Amino acid sequence: MPEMMPETTPETGQEAAGSRNIDPKQVDAVQKVVLAAMKLVFDPEVSKGLVQMMSKGPPQMTVAVAAKSILTQLAQAGTPPELVAMVMPVVVSFVIQIGVAAKVFPRDPKLGQQVMMLLTQKRAQQEPAQATMDQGAMQGGMIQQAMGAQ
Repeated sequence: MPEMMPETTPETGQEAAGSRNIDPKQVDAVQKVVLAAMKLVFDPEVSKGLVQMMSKGPPQMTVAVAAKSILTQLAQAGTPPELVAMVMPVVVSFVIQIGVAAKVFPRDPKLGQQVMMLLTQKRAQQEPAQATMDQGAMQGGMIQQAMGAQ
């Protein structure tokens, strides 16, 4: 298997999940979680809800809430907490892309790092699987569908 070069997501400045030093057995799992998160975030109905969510306050807070709602959906679908943590920068990047594309806020190279700081501080205060969010914009089995569950 070829060595992966460290990459950073442009919005967060964090290493992308696939470029971390992880067990090769986890690579497939991480890729599946990233794909599921992408399918969820970029689903037209979900992205519409995320845009509504992000238009209700300062970008740092609203992006954090929107990203946390996606991460919570992943955790509730049975994704192990360590995988949820690994894909956090990627999910933040996806959510920022939605907000910028919808012109909710302008592109800001510092936004991803600010959101990551908020999320990691919050994560340190509570277990990710126990976190509850307003999931009004999320639809019930979408993450299972994205992950290919029956």
